[in-house]
Amino acid sequence: MAHQRDMHHFLSGRLSVGLTLAVGVAAAAAEPTDPLPEVPVVRKLPPDARTLVTTSDEIPQEWRITTEAPAAGWEKPDFDTSGWKLVLGGIGYGDPPGSKVRSTWRSEDVWARREFSLSSAEITDLWLRIHHDEDAEVYLNGVKIAQTRRFTTAYVHLDVPKDRESALKVGRNVLAVHCHHSGGGQYIDVGLVDCPTEPHE
Repeated sequence: MAHQRDMHHFLSGRLSVGLTLAVGVAAAAAEPTDPLPEVPVVRKLPPDARTLVTTSDEIPQEWRITTEAPAAGWEKPDFDTSGWKLVLGGIGYGDPPGSKVRSTWRSEDVWARREFSLSSAEITDLWLRIHHDEDAEVYLNGVKIAQTRRFTTAYVHLDVPKDRESALKVGRNVLAVHCHHSGGGQYIDVGLVDCPTEPHE
């Protein structure tokens, strides 16, 4: 059960999560065969951090979700989600630590997408804000920007690799996530942040 799991990874305020990158551009991305080394995940951001895509821990955000495996290309910007359910985040079940469950998801898998618009794509350093229980893969305009394992007990921040930041563009953007769960409480919520100053906590 979630509350019985070993929590020692979180006592230092940092943890390591496996991050897998897509290779190539969004139009022709090939999945890597080997993951990158583990990367640090940061809890607190510097004061000059700028939110690009808000998470639902304070204000619920709209998502389109499905619990049935979608067709290939579900993460692409032009994929038709008219048949997906419109819900408010966070998405989950039970009471995982640090979560804000507003829409119920009780199956093993959930696929979720949301659109957002930007007037400028100029950023300093793109970070993913995420709370996941359990495994998650996150895409920006069809480009995989993160793949996490296990779970978190709070919202944390993961540095998006520099060669993935170009997926962000002026105008319409799509953030997509697939989360897989195997037992206990479950939860998923993601957003994006620009950090002019490198976080250290």
